Amino acid sequence: MKNPQSQSEKSQRMHLFIALILLFLAFLHGAFASGFVPILNQALGPQAPWAFSLYFLGLLLGQLSIYLFERLNAKRWNYPLYEMGFGLSLIFMALCNNTPGFISGRLLEGLMGGLATPPLFNYLVTLNAFENVGKRVALFNSVFALGYVLGPVMVSGLQLLMPYTRALNFSGLLFILIPILLLLLPTPHPPLPDRDLSLKKLLRENDWFEKFSTLFLAKGLYGYLIAFTAGYLNKFLPGFSIAKVMLAFSVLFVMGQILTERGLRVFPKKHLEVYLPLLIAALLLAFLVTHQIGFIFVLALFHSGLVYIGTLNFGLKAATAREFALFSCLSDPAMIIGAGLASFGLAGVWGILLLLLLPALRALGLSPQRTRAEAVFPWIGPLTVVNVFRKQKDPLFSPASDAISLTDLKLESQASESEVHSLKLLFAGDLCPHRDLPQAWSSELIQEIAAHDLACLNLEGVLADQIGDQHLHAFTPQQLEKLLYHSQKPLFQIINLVNNHALDQGVSGFNLSADTLRQWPGLTPIDSRFQKVKLKNFTLGFLAFSFGMNFLLKRDPHLILLSPDKFLQDKKRQATWLEKIRELKAEVDLLILSWHWGYEAEIFPSQTQQACFHLLAEAGVDLLWGHHSHLVQPFEKHQNSICLYSCGNLSSNLPGAAYQQGALWSVELTLHPDSTQIQTVKPFFFVPENQVLKGLAPQATQLWHSFQEARHAST
Repeated sequence: MKNPQSQSEKSQRMHLFIALILLFLAFLHGAFASGFVPILNQALGPQAPWAFSLYFLGLLLGQLSIYLFERLNAKRWNYPLYEMGFGLSLIFMALCNNTPGFISGRLLEGLMGGLATPPLFNYLVTLNAFENVGKRVALFNSVFALGYVLGPVMVSGLQLLMPYTRALNFSGLLFILIPILLLLLPTPHPPLPDRDLSLKKLLRENDWFEKFSTLFLAKGLYGYLIAFTAGYLNKFLPGFSIAKVMLAFSVLFVMGQILTERGLRVFPKKHLEVYLPLLIAALLLAFLVTHQIGFIFVLALFHSGLVYIGTLNFGLKAATAREFALFSCLSDPAMIIGAGLASFGLAGVWGILLLLLLPALRALGLSPQRTRAEAVFPWIGPLTVVNVFRKQKDPLFSPASDAISLTDLKLESQASESEVHSLKLLFAGDLCPHRDLPQAWSSELIQEIAAHDLACLNLEGVLADQIGDQHLHAFTPQQLEKLLYHSQKPLFQIINLVNNHALDQGVSGFNLSADTLRQWPGLTPIDSRFQKVKLKNFTLGFLAFSFGMNFLLKRDPHLILLSPDKFLQDKKRQATWLEKIRELKAEVDLLILSWHWGYEAEIFPSQTQQACFHLLAEAGVDLLWGHHSHLVQPFEKHQNSICLYSCGNLSSNLPGAAYQQGALWSVELTLHPDSTQIQTVKPFFFVPENQVLKGLAPQATQLWHSFQEARHAST
């Protein structure tokens, strides 16, 4: 009988070997992307920009085909076949050795590259190598960048040994022989897509422009730079070989990626998304006026930062080849536009300047967010000035004049002498997966949590037994257990699953998380279906909404998407839900609504959120439990209801001290013969210290300082 452990080790070694082959292919793709530009420029001359446009068009058509036809990535041999087609396109250009052959060959090359890229992404997701998918994607990008840097040198060396047609043939044979080796290996089958991917539905999502505008701009600029350099270099740098220029561009590209990765540890990404386009626009204008090629080299350095940020915005959101293809289809047309603009020479710069306005347009109106919280941090800049008027509709920039101070809230209701039933609830914020999750709670906070009858948290990610440690936004059972249990008893009993990360591993990942948590003793996962929890003499009702999901979603009763704006604007839907709330309230003593809502990085909620709370409170919601901003926000009492606008983070690796602060909101109830009253609301603040969550004085919190700042500001 075969040893299962030895079989597992053998399988892991095979996956590692396959991953190394893929990395070598990535290196070759990078080397070809930069190194063969001199050859194509030599062969095509002024027609090079049009050939680049056709190449980018082929990329788009290939990826669009993967999105439209699932069968194109249904088998393990699909990807090697496309790589062989890529190699054949190089041989085709070498055999033709004329302008029409090179131009049509570029189209074929782009088509096969577009077909190959999404399945290659599948391999990176499914292979069990290099610990996790984040490392695999990062390593793939790094190796590609290394090939990009060394490509001009490698191709120049090849040209010393053989003519360019033979160099093309040699490269084409490599892209044929290596995929044949892949066909002989036990490569895994591609995962089946389990999400409703609809372009029409995607365009209806509120944040699609935010996700793609930066990458669209970056790819447009890339298409322009490559095509412009190939077609017009001799005019601006007479006597310089294009191989040396491409080598310089490649080195700058890698340097820019490294600098951006480091810069994101200091500066918010949302600032760089506006600063970089403005800086690039200034460099383009300087080049337009002076014709000094040095401005283009500096521009290339900052352009790589845009590519890095744009990829972060959407690239790792995909989990299947079909999703990756759809995302690429939305941004790849920019490369066609950029390369086409290069055909007009310097006049094409004006079109690129229009592309550079995209992030500014987003900041001004189409997807405005995240400004109030920025104002309390040291880096106050143009983005804050621009967005302070457009962050969200009617934001609550300061607490109301009669706002309750950040201490115990003693409500004006007194229990009768015969009242003996009481209940203490605890509400926490977002528990986000990351490498440095806290390992424990301090004894003082454990005592505080244990003093409550029921504790609730928002699970900002999914749980996956098999691949949780390989996904960028998922927990392993071991990670989660350390924070949910103490001495084999649950610290938190109610786990909310409805948030924008609920589908990070698809519907199957969401279902696996819910099923697993139900099997853990003492835990109750909640979703958008109404659930009753009986505790002591109380009947509690739970309902959960989210403003949206990171992925597209079919209509599903488990996950209801509802944003505050839509709730107020869609009167028919609003009336339906208010009536539903009244019906549900009649069934329970206390109705609790969990809502993942609002904007990230905000200290104060919006008036839209406040208006929603008032309507829901009047309909019967006793407690609105809010989360998503990642910062602790104030609470509000309306009639006999309470709104915890945001509880901050239970744990997060977001940069900045304010993101590390969280709050546990203690809510005490008493049961009267005819009603349930909320008696006391009290926050307990905490902060991680040496991977242990410890208490924090209210006066040391960002929320306290923001309140004091707003109270003492002149009106």
